[in-house]
Amino acid sequence: MAKFMYWQFGNFKFDQSVNLLTSSYEEVLLEPKAASLLAYFINNHTRDISRDELIEHVWSGQIVSDNAINRIVVRLRKALGDEEKIKRFIVTVPKTGYRFVVQAKQIQKLEHVNRPDVKTIHPNKITVPIGITAIVICFLLIGFWQIIKISSAELENHNTQTSPLIRLAGQQFDAAMANSNGQLAYSQLTENGAEIYWVKSIDNKAELISAPNGWATSASWANDASQLVYVYNKDDICQFHLVIFIGGEPQSPRPIYECPINSPTKLAFGKDDQQLIFVERKNEFEPFFAYTLKLNDGSKNRLSQPLPQGKGNHFINRSQTTGKLLLLSDTKPNETTVYELNLEENTFETKTSFEYKIDAAIWGHNPQTIVHPDKHPSYQLLETNLETKNSKVQISDSRRLMEPASFNNGRDYLFTSYLHNRDIIIDGQVKTDINSSVMDYLPTLSRDYSQLAFISKRSGYSKIWLKMIASEELFSIDTKDDGNIFYGLDWSLNNKLLVSNTSGGLVIIDMDTYEILNTKKLSLPAYAVSWLSEVELTYSLFEKGKWQAYSYNYSTDTTKLLDQRWAFSLASSEQQVFVDHDMRVYHKGEELIDIGLCGVFISRYNLNLRLDGSNFYCRVKDKPNDLIVLNSMKTFNYIPDVLSSLHPYSVANGVIAQSILIDGSSDIMRTRN
Repeated sequence: MAKFMYWQFGNFKFDQSVNLLTSSYEEVLLEPKAASLLAYFINNHTRDISRDELIEHVWSGQIVSDNAINRIVVRLRKALGDEEKIKRFIVTVPKTGYRFVVQAKQIQKLEHVNRPDVKTIHPNKITVPIGITAIVICFLLIGFWQIIKISSAELENHNTQTSPLIRLAGQQFDAAMANSNGQLAYSQLTENGAEIYWVKSIDNKAELISAPNGWATSASWANDASQLVYVYNKDDICQFHLVIFIGGEPQSPRPIYECPINSPTKLAFGKDDQQLIFVERKNEFEPFFAYTLKLNDGSKNRLSQPLPQGKGNHFINRSQTTGKLLLLSDTKPNETTVYELNLEENTFETKTSFEYKIDAAIWGHNPQTIVHPDKHPSYQLLETNLETKNSKVQISDSRRLMEPASFNNGRDYLFTSYLHNRDIIIDGQVKTDINSSVMDYLPTLSRDYSQLAFISKRSGYSKIWLKMIASEELFSIDTKDDGNIFYGLDWSLNNKLLVSNTSGGLVIIDMDTYEILNTKKLSLPAYAVSWLSEVELTYSLFEKGKWQAYSYNYSTDTTKLLDQRWAFSLASSEQQVFVDHDMRVYHKGEELIDIGLCGVFISRYNLNLRLDGSNFYCRVKDKPNDLIVLNSMKTFNYIPDVLSSLHPYSVANGVIAQSILIDGSSDIMRTRN
């Protein structure tokens, strides 16, 4: 243990000499074991610490149970205000132990207010607000056991037992269990895409049943388990494939429907197994609608449903007990509404809304409930009662929990547990002084190449982080909303401002004070956000089947429609350009270039165009790892194999920053209720 006894981290100061934890509003006397644990975390921050290591160094090699360690961790988390689903300080590392995710700095000896002697404090955590009277302290002591009782109940609510159902090397996801006989289908990632495997029972060996060399996902069983349908994508083909089971054995899949490219969907069989229910969209920017497909004649009909906004009506799930359809719909950019569709009457009813995005939900075993991930980054699986609107935690974890599915025992659920690590590379080099062991992405260099802004999940949820290129200085910026999903970042022309395109709208940050300067709410998702001047930025919306560019002046809080010819706009310190609907680039009214050589012009909310001074960059069509550079808008240069993925990149002074996937895993898990 380090000899230094005084530390500061976050809004806390810690005096190890007297086991005292101080914040701006209270002092907390830690029991000795909790204080020793905190000290060990501080001296071993940002690395994984196993339970065995804690036993050796904190418990001095004594024989202690996992529950004993858990109790001390829970008490320490409570003292740190780390009890919410998002852990700011102590993160649980699955199958390993814990990680203290912040760095503490050494400070001078602390001056404390008058407080009771440490020896008189009960071993369980007691908080002493600064300046509080002894009467209040006595009151707290009287209510101590009830506090412990309540805390224990909350802890039980967060610790539903789970076990792995499919845990192989690589990534398994999108599980579907037949309600009638418990057969299981799931997708597994391969080098060439994704394949669907069939398991006759959870104790049997998995068997490949999907068509080869493509992306096979979204499997769904017929009511009697005699048929399985899934979505198959390969090159420019999207199809629904049907697998028929004869004598309990799968036959070769056959295509039954041609679907639009880039239209991920979820499938469900209807009541009589002769009808499919699904959602689809014309392209990746159009909203989803819900449809039915008759298998006997291939006829397709659109269901009665709410008018789609943004992503639209993007997910369905059919109840095995009531036959009714659960429909998720984007009503606002950062809001999801739940509808119930009556297929017999072709009517719909609003059930509830959430002030965050939900990508998937299923009917609970209780037909008055739904099961769904919590808001981003989805570290919890919730069960929400549609009548009372109350939610309770089914599962809480440090991994992302997605794709809930029903287990056929009437009690449990399946879900996919994800853990991915993306790292940032600058000028072809992985930056070890920047990256964490989790997702670090959207690296965006300031235009003068002095700073790097990026998004990281190292604190448990997505936050903006800032790195000074010329120093080791690295810190996060508080955007006041832990549930935001970040789509893009862009520096102003003078590097004084940073705009963040999020699920909640546009957030403008003053980079001198690191405070939020302005927030702009939008009715539709914003794409291709960039600065036009020191006070004006531009963004594009997909409206009525086409792109339209808008500008927003944050100083006057005014929005205006740009010339209707322009789909997009962007600028550098040396030039401002506009892009029309035919993907031609204009500067001062003069056509500069037809960007037909470039690939997908919009990828993950970002424009496949970059300006660096007078140079123009774009990703090459059909070769996503290659770049084209137009120097001074006159001469083409071709840079092969400089990009690693379709994720956004940035350029400053000719230096390219991007993120790459280092490793990823996903397992199919089940609850044990």
